[in-house]
Amino acid sequence: MSLNLPAITAGFHGITRQISNCPNLSVCAKECYEDKLNKIICEQPSPDYLGPRYAGLVIVGANPGNPSNHKHRAADEITEELMRYVGQAPDAYAFDKLMAQLANSMREWKQVVNISHRKKLEYDIEQIAYLNIVKCNTRIANANPLKSVGKRVTSRCWATYASNQLRLLQPTHILGLWTPIRDVLRQLGCYHVSGEVLTLPTADGETVPLKVVFGNYNGDRRKTEEEKLADAKRVIDNWRQCQNT
Repeated sequence: MSLNLPAITAGFHGITRQISNCPNLSVCAKECYEDKLNKIICEQPSPDYLGPRYAGLVIVGANPGNPSNHKHRAADEITEELMRYVGQAPDAYAFDKLMAQLANSMREWKQVVNISHRKKLEYDIEQIAYLNIVKCNTRIANANPLKSVGKRVTSRCWATYASNQLRLLQPTHILGLWTPIRDVLRQLGCYHVSGEVLTLPTADGETVPLKVVFGNYNGDRRKTEEEKLADAKRVIDNWRQCQNT
């Protein structure tokens, strides 16, 4: 399948601007409080990543954790400032800087996109996209956003942003960052296990089936690193083979 990368990039930029200016922050925080769930940190939604040579592989995460909880706070502050600027400025300059900053920051993340896992899985970060189902940071990260922020918040964020991103990206391969992501997508009404078909919404509210190779990173602490990465390797090996045919 041929991808129109300039159109995808422009569309992804537009959705990123919408996320930066999300009008639902206070509503989502209120619903989490009402449902006695994870606290949403509302200062600034977190951006998703699109590589400049995107080629059909999308990594799907749950939601960002609390950036103040780890040692990469300085990099996160740069990312947050660029995200705010993207929301204010329509030109591509800030967006391009934000994507470059994310690619560099992800080198130090814990799973799949860090520099060690990139080498083990043999892929180029510039050829992938990375998105979270829920865009806001939470006090504690969770592999299943339906449990951490609830169905109302997850469904709203999915319908408003993440589903549109996936429709735009038209992935051939999807890697769930955690094992529960497959079930989360199914509960959101978009993923059907049989035939590995992802059902995505179209602009007019209809649905379109999209054949994908789907797998996940298994974060079970009892497993070795090789076991955690095994299914991710299967997906990425297949994706890489498709690039060469």
